[in-house]
Amino acid sequence: MSANKMKTIGVIGGLGPMASVYLTELITRMVEADRDQEHPRVLTYSIPDTPDRTAFLLGKSDENPLPCLQEAAQILEKAGADFLAIPCVTAQFFHEKIQESVSIPVLSLIADVAEEVESLGVRSVGIMATDGTIKSGLLEKDFTNRGIRVVLPEAEGQKEVMSLIYDMVKTGRIDEYEGAKEAIRRMETQSDKLLARGAERVILGCTELSLIRREMYHLERFLKNNEWKENNIDILEVLAHHAVKMSGAKIRS
Repeated sequence: MSANKMKTIGVIGGLGPMASVYLTELITRMVEADRDQEHPRVLTYSIPDTPDRTAFLLGKSDENPLPCLQEAAQILEKAGADFLAIPCVTAQFFHEKIQESVSIPVLSLIADVAEEVESLGVRSVGIMATDGTIKSGLLEKDFTNRGIRVVLPEAEGQKEVMSLIYDMVKTGRIDEYEGAKEAIRRMETQSDKLLARGAERVILGCTELSLIRREMYHLERFLKNNEWKENNIDILEVLAHHAVKMSGAKIRS
């Protein structure tokens, strides 16, 4: 399929900035192509100045991120995007309102990952996500509606997940060799705890955690084994796969 017959992907980026960059990389890697022209067009509008989604959902800030998200969606639609992808799980809380602001489809990241889990025959999942996502029940609701048991981190574990997101990824510490190793080991520990409490798979339910997973591939020799990556479902990979499929590009097998 030629590029002009494929649908153009619009990405509301900057939530955080590197996650949207990684989404573009994943989209590119997932396309089966022999030449540039077999890849879909991708329009990214990065809005890192959007108010913090978690702070707003927890009532720690009265700055509503919705107007920024709606404006970005409208800009991408006018620029020629045929559908939109938002590489931020917490922002999915505003999915319905964002969809109402445009006439093109906005991919439902939450529904996509729930369908992925269901298709694997998994009956229990652990969730690692922001406090905002956990409090909103965004992921938990879709899983429980499908009869899938949800295992959430205990209080100290959730603090550790938030530290990984805000202290390791958003600050850029994982860009350093020692920081990447530390983040991998810490996330592996939290994943193991959820698996020990009955989760069959662990959802990396924050796109910032996807960046630690990316570093895991680069520094795989520091892991105890390869089972950890097989027990995790990366929500950003699910989004990229759906975006490529929706674009009409050929998906790499």
